[in-house]
Amino acid sequence: MAWQAALIWGTLFALLWARWLLQELPRQRYQARQKQSAAREAIVREHAEDGMRLSKEQKWPEAVDAFDRALNALQDAPTREMELRFYRGFALEQKGELERAIADYMACQATYGHLHQDPQYVAAVRQGLLLTRLGRNQEAEQHLRRTIDALQRGPASLSWLEVEAFQILVGLFRQARDHVLAIESAREGARAARRFHNAAAQAGFLRAAADGLQAIDRSEEALHCYEQSLDLYRCIGGVSSGARVKRDMAHLYQLDGQWDKALDWLQACLVDEERDQNKHRQAQICYDIACVYIDQGNLRDAGRLLQRSMSLFRQTEDHNGMDQVGRTIMGLSILVHRRITAHQMTFRDVERGSKSKKEGY
Repeated sequence: MAWQAALIWGTLFALLWARWLLQELPRQRYQARQKQSAAREAIVREHAEDGMRLSKEQKWPEAVDAFDRALNALQDAPTREMELRFYRGFALEQKGELERAIADYMACQATYGHLHQDPQYVAAVRQGLLLTRLGRNQEAEQHLRRTIDALQRGPASLSWLEVEAFQILVGLFRQARDHVLAIESAREGARAARRFHNAAAQAGFLRAAADGLQAIDRSEEALHCYEQSLDLYRCIGGVSSGARVKRDMAHLYQLDGQWDKALDWLQACLVDEERDQNKHRQAQICYDIACVYIDQGNLRDAGRLLQRSMSLFRQTEDHNGMDQVGRTIMGLSILVHRRITAHQMTFRDVERGSKSKKEGY
């Protein structure tokens, strides 16, 4: 009986020990995995922080290497991988490795199979910009249109990205000299900017639309868009941007041969720049006014404005501006000489003709 009791008690203790092992071993394994995961996350965090610091210092090759190390240490963390790929893509973009940057931006967007997180939307817009820079215009256009559609269904907090996507799309069409599509995209962008109460962007889109309309000889519509753009710049206090619109309007009137209106707008620009004491832009506007005077046939005032423009370009040490004004002054001198010579020749011809009559020829 004693041995039977001992056997029972031994079996009981063995069962209890086995039960403890079955409970303890998984817990130990879980703790070990947690420690490994924590150690790996610490490594990822350290390299990611290095990458962010180096990016702020604009040390792009070193930043790319740091993000590489962070991604290599990462395991089974889709959200973290998406963020790291976005930051590495941006560093690669700044480094000039555009194809690799596009690959990272694409991988960032593919994390959830669709655009879901803010960095994914930003990556989509950046990808469109890089495709444009690489001259892959058709691919860029298709991608940007898909991105805009996704942004229109996305969170309202990313409205600024939709505006930026339209700006890239407009720039793409302007670079390709596709004025009709540039006008359409600019008008869509203006409507989007208006919805999001972004007056500066709306004014920029309207100016872009006006430039396109002017290029296809739709002057009245272009003038209307310029006026709308100028009104918006006045509302937000965009003096320098408003001055550029005034110059565009003056150029439009100049092309139409409406010299007085062109001069009025350019004089208004000059007053703005004199108030801001911007000598470089004063020099440019003085040159523009001189060109209108030349078209008008007022060579005296044209010469006066060219001399003022040259003086201002010299003060700002703009050698390209000085060269342009100098060549125009030379051309103006030749024109003045021809006028004077033509007058003198006419007088001599009359004098010679009178002398011939007196001598009986």
